[in-house]
Amino acid sequence: MTAHLGIRYAEPPFGERRFRAPELVLDGVARGAFGPISPQSAELDGAPVWRPGDTDVLTLNLWTTALEPSVGGPELSVSPGMIKSRDPLGGDPRDALPTSDALPAGGRPVLLWLHGGANTFGSSAQPEYDGTALADMGLVVVTCNFRIGFEGFGHVPGAPHNRALLDVEAVLRWIRHRVHEFGGDPGNVTVAGQSAGAQLVACLLQHPKGLFHKAIAHSMPGRYFDEETAKAIAARIDASTPESAVRTGDAITEDVLAEPLYQPVVETKPHEGRLDRTIPLLACHTSEEDEALFREPTRRLAENHGNAHQATFPGGHGADLPSMFADSDVSRAWVKFARTGNPGWVPSEVCRLNGSTSAP
Repeated sequence: MTAHLGIRYAEPPFGERRFRAPELVLDGVARGAFGPISPQSAELDGAPVWRPGDTDVLTLNLWTTALEPSVGGPELSVSPGMIKSRDPLGGDPRDALPTSDALPAGGRPVLLWLHGGANTFGSSAQPEYDGTALADMGLVVVTCNFRIGFEGFGHVPGAPHNRALLDVEAVLRWIRHRVHEFGGDPGNVTVAGQSAGAQLVACLLQHPKGLFHKAIAHSMPGRYFDEETAKAIAARIDASTPESAVRTGDAITEDVLAEPLYQPVVETKPHEGRLDRTIPLLACHTSEEDEALFREPTRRLAENHGNAHQATFPGGHGADLPSMFADSDVSRAWVKFARTGNPGWVPSEVCRLNGSTSAP
């Protein structure tokens, strides 16, 4: 198993690039350590903290057993038919995708993990998101940092909404073009997320753009903002610098779960409106997390999809996280789902997972 950490997938989103769509990079190399994290004040166990001046925050990490270890990792060269090494993600996103004959066939299923954290804190460097176990089970695992807080969700006149979501789409384009070099199949990509990460998964299901093929959403919060709400919150934030945005946001609320500052801006909530129902969905919630905030929206997302596989897990919010990245019934269901679109039970059933090492 080899881990390739801290690969830049987009230019640093600061200075002239601040609040813009990400600028895709395809020639980044693994730096041997996790990259800097998005601006935030959180200090999480085992993970780096953000410091003013940390700018190279759009990086990804990849775990694979499909390659023999090599010094410096695989060479990241641009193959014929692929897009330029730096491509602004403006206009129709399909313009940035290579033609089908440029995509290598075969390889292992790919799973892209999107971390949670109330859209305000967290990163891919948290120890619980280590992709080793899932890679040992046959997946190519990708985790990533994306903009959060005001940088990723704050309303800025003239700037695109949901810049975090645009960052994730850039990662998916990187996967489309590069993951075959790590033994992954760019034609079989699953996007998975928990809590705020599941919100991003659900938003992707509204407009998938051909970038992924399956979706896993654990404990999706039902909170989304309209543009007017986002504007009202932005008026209370000093966004002149990343530091001031973090500082003034922290001053508004000490509990971002009770009083959220940043949510995806949507016209229709994913659990209430249009979804791409051709993309298989696995939706899970825990048994004791807040009913109105997590359980009910997750069930409604599955119902709105119409053919989703559903599961529950005992405990409160986040109780299922350790089982996702260890050998368990949760991870085994994920692997089956990533391979085939079927986690091991029919959509009409609700599977009760519990973290055991037996298959669901």
